[in-house]
Amino acid sequence: MKTYQITTPVESAYVHNLMVMDGHNVPCVSHAVSDDQGQIIAAFSTVYAPAVFMWVHSAQTPMVSFKVFCHIRQTMRDLGHARIILPTETTSPYYQYLERLGLTRLGAGELFIGEI
Repeated sequence: MKTYQITTPVESAYVHNLMVMDGHNVPCVSHAVSDDQGQIIAAFSTVYAPAVFMWVHSAQTPMVSFKVFCHIRQTMRDLGHARIILPTETTSPYYQYLERLGLTRLGAGELFIGEI
């Protein structure tokens, strides 16, 4: 096996497409792992991930949440990001609208934090 850093948008898009075709998605992939024949078999991200943790007051309407999301999306574009990660609780009243906003589910999971 060999691990190498992804350094171009073309490499990033290629690896991203491999993951999507396999039904998976690692956002902001920074490294790929190939087998002994050179076939990419894994990828991971060790870079800053453009994750956005968002709060909208529960008294607000879904339209207000949408407007806030539009501001976030533009801010992230201005920072040079092509994708964002939006962790969302399944109990959020806005959860049901996220796919309509063009976001793709990465699958069920929980976030963990720890010192290294």
